[in-house]
Amino acid sequence: MMFAPTFAITRIQPPRRPPGWVDRPRLQQQLRHAVQAQPLTLLCAAAGYGKTAALAQLIHDLPPGAVLAWIGADEDEQLPGFLACLCAAFEPLQLPWRVSPDALATLALADRGLREVAGALVNALAGLDCERGLILIDDGHRIVDARVFELLQMVIERLPAHWGIVLSSRAEPPLALARWRAAGNLAEFRQADLQFNADEVEALVRSAHPATAAGADSGEQARSLLARTQGWAAGLRLSLSVGRQAARGGERLTQRHLFDFLATEVLQDMPPRLREFLLLSAVLPELTAERCARVSGLVDAAALLDEVDRRGLFVSVLATDVPTLRLHDLFREFLEDRLRREQPEAWLQSLRRAAEDEPDLARAVAYLQRAAAWEQALGVLLQRGFSLLATGGGSSLAQMLAQFPDAQYAAMPDLWMLRGLTAWPGYDFDALLHCMHHAVAGYAAAGRERDAALASAHLCAGLQHVGRFDEGTRILARL
Repeated sequence: MMFAPTFAITRIQPPRRPPGWVDRPRLQQQLRHAVQAQPLTLLCAAAGYGKTAALAQLIHDLPPGAVLAWIGADEDEQLPGFLACLCAAFEPLQLPWRVSPDALATLALADRGLREVAGALVNALAGLDCERGLILIDDGHRIVDARVFELLQMVIERLPAHWGIVLSSRAEPPLALARWRAAGNLAEFRQADLQFNADEVEALVRSAHPATAAGADSGEQARSLLARTQGWAAGLRLSLSVGRQAARGGERLTQRHLFDFLATEVLQDMPPRLREFLLLSAVLPELTAERCARVSGLVDAAALLDEVDRRGLFVSVLATDVPTLRLHDLFREFLEDRLRREQPEAWLQSLRRAAEDEPDLARAVAYLQRAAAWEQALGVLLQRGFSLLATGGGSSLAQMLAQFPDAQYAAMPDLWMLRGLTAWPGYDFDALLHCMHHAVAGYAAAGRERDAALASAHLCAGLQHVGRFDEGTRILARL
């Protein structure tokens, strides 16, 4: 005899709208239209994008005459537990079952059992007289039993016209989405659809801090939050929860809260291989299969990148010839911080590898500077920096040179030479003289006579420009 598994009753209780809910008319209208018209509506985005909150609002907005069954998937959800929850969620609706719902779990074990269960479910749904019925399944990514999705596939394909299924998940479910998409039988809400826009962020700020809602800085705060979080709901709410503590280290506290959320809600549930891939690739602002393979050292980088895209892990797809993903800034910062703390040597190696084939000079130098690979960074500047000067990029070169610590200038006179050369286009002769004096002394101490003579020539020219002719003439005579 098989007994139905026990489960927390809250798994079949629909959620309420969260406190401080801000109306999102665009999203709410699109979602209401989708669930009324389509057999399947999919909400697929990473943790914290407000999928459950959007469903709670949808339930609140349902018209009279609509009925629903809510299921919150449990960790490692299996078919028997899913069927038990589903039947319990249907119980208040008093469906006209032709097969006892208690027998469905046993029936599913027989040959062609899933098809029989799907038929029983469809017949029961078809027999209920209602204007619109919805089955809402939250946290679909927790379902690990492939038979659950096989059953859902059969049900969706035979679903009565007045019923629809709404599925939220952090990962794309193994269903025939491509076929339904082509047939126009699928509504999808992805990360870009769930992100807060500028007006919604400003409304959220006003809701969180009503006392200062009319202040001149509320709009600026909203713009700053939007730029920082890119409309990520959890990031917005965690940032606003810190409130007025910004003057007392609130920014650091906010980052800690965000990182804690990502660690527990995203990284902890990730397959180990995918976790390793993202950590090792996080130094890259844009992800391509070739660059990720080089930086991470993982030969299956292309497949792992596809998995990142499939899961919608805080990425946006760039319109480029080569398939390219861009990680959300906050997520990338979190991953890199975790790699730096857990595997410092791997972090340094990733930075050095990223610099090897980086076409952007500023990025290549920045990678090496962050890895404290000062001599390599200088080598890249000596190879490519002079061409930057010749094309009017002196200010960019000066910014790169400013990131070298003073101790490196004392050890590497080439830095003084390059820094002095960046002063020429702006006619900053005081800076030129200062840098070339140091370059001459450094080259002389290192026994690099030819380089010392070149720095002396620049020094001489600078002295002429500021009217110190006698001093310049003496240097010229020595040269």
